[in-house]
Amino acid sequence: MGTEQINVYEILGNDTDPIYEKISKLKQGESIQIKDLTVFLNQFKLYELSSDYLHECFRKMWDCYQYVCQLLNVRKEEDKK
Repeated sequence: MGTEQINVYEILGNDTDPIYEKISKLKQGESIQIKDLTVFLNQFKLYELSSDYLHECFRKMWDCYQYVCQLLNVRKEEDKK
């Protein structure tokens, strides 16, 4: 059995995940704040993810969502140390 941790929203469905919900409801020109991360849907329908230390761009909302979750999980693990 692998050591990969599953997310409760993988069982309940992403529609119940507040992060997924916020990102999926973005309209062009809007941005949201998730902790120290800003997600912006630009005029070209690209999801821009930025903070003081990164700037990434995604064509698909799902890819952006997964990356945000990955970043937040990494930080959560670092906070435990």
